[in-house]
Amino acid sequence: MHHAVQRRSLDEHSDDEVDTVLRRVKLTGATPVVEAGANLSQGQRQLVCLARALLRDSRVVVMDEATASVDDATDRQVQEVVRGLDATVLTVAHRLASVADHDRIIVLDRGAVVEQGAPWQLLSDPAGAFRAMCQSSGELGIPRQPGQWRSRSSRC
Repeated sequence: MHHAVQRRSLDEHSDDEVDTVLRRVKLTGATPVVEAGANLSQGQRQLVCLARALLRDSRVVVMDEATASVDDATDRQVQEVVRGLDATVLTVAHRLASVADHDRIIVLDRGAVVEQGAPWQLLSDPAGAFRAMCQSSGELGIPRQPGQWRSRSSRC
């Protein structure tokens, strides 16, 4: 996966370290990376960013709509890598499933905090903003009306 252009930003790491991290984020193979990753998909670019965070042993990782432009399978792949990080992860996301297994969620409305807490706490409040978003989106399998639970499994 790595090419001279990409490799330059990872010079302090051995080939073995880079290969191990690329396997961890499931970016294996002989895909050459051109300048600025122009030949990579949006999902692959996000996975390269996560690989960099893993190599640098970043203590804080900020993800701002990291999966907004990727398909569901790539979103799941990114979330799997994020769950394996030994770091504080701050995620800004509109895809509710992207934050469903985070330790704490802060719901904002027009820049103001409307509620915060663990996902299970927020989901258990029938009048809560997070629960309402989950119900209206249908993303986490919460019924739009009582008694309509879907058979989809959810981490919440």
